Amino acid sequence: MTLSQLWKKIYSNPRRIRRRKRYGIPAMVAFRDAMSKAGIPWSPVYGTLLGAIREKGFIKHDDDIDTGVWTDSIPGGLDNLHRCLEEAGFTYSHCFLVDGGEFAREETWKWHGLHVDIFFFDSLEGERCKGYMFYPFKGTANFRESNKLYGGLRVVEFEVPFSKETEMLPFDGIEIPVTKSAEGFVVARYGLDWRTPDPTFVYPRPGVSGNVERPDKLAVKTR
Repeated sequence: MTLSQLWKKIYSNPRRIRRRKRYGIPAMVAFRDAMSKAGIPWSPVYGTLLGAIREKGFIKHDDDIDTGVWTDSIPGGLDNLHRCLEEAGFTYSHCFLVDGGEFAREETWKWHGLHVDIFFFDSLEGERCKGYMFYPFKGTANFRESNKLYGGLRVVEFEVPFSKETEMLPFDGIEIPVTKSAEGFVVARYGLDWRTPDPTFVYPRPGVSGNVERPDKLAVKTR
């Protein structure tokens, strides 16, 4: 275990989890209301979506909030999205852009230090969408080293069921909109055994996530 990994295990990660426990629900309410004001449909995704349908709330070891929007369903564009988040008390942190954002993007905002990530999905036929994730290049220890050596992160893409139709579901004492394709989404990303918590799970699990490497693309971090 490297010094950086040890630091994350004993200090950084526990601190992030404590922050999520304190601010997670207020941040979720603020995000829900901001998106409603902006007229932008959304749903939790990844670990937050898994928690929503399995735990009816946050997974205990979750340290951030993962949200998803559809790139063709953002009335007023990014300016409208950003304005409504800022008015709700969120502060912009950073984003990852592929081809300047034309190909893919991911944004991170903060609520009292808690990270709220926004993932952008491109609609395909039916209820399927194309999503994108960014990872350190193989052989590098973390995002920072990948940025230093390669100028960014490697890009993977995948297809996943992600319906724009949502339903309000209970989430740790509040209600949030959740895609009606929730189970299909988590099966595609976490496997058929998603209902059983697995403390050894490492994301993405090979053979389950369906990731397609895009060596012709690079995700560049901007502030």
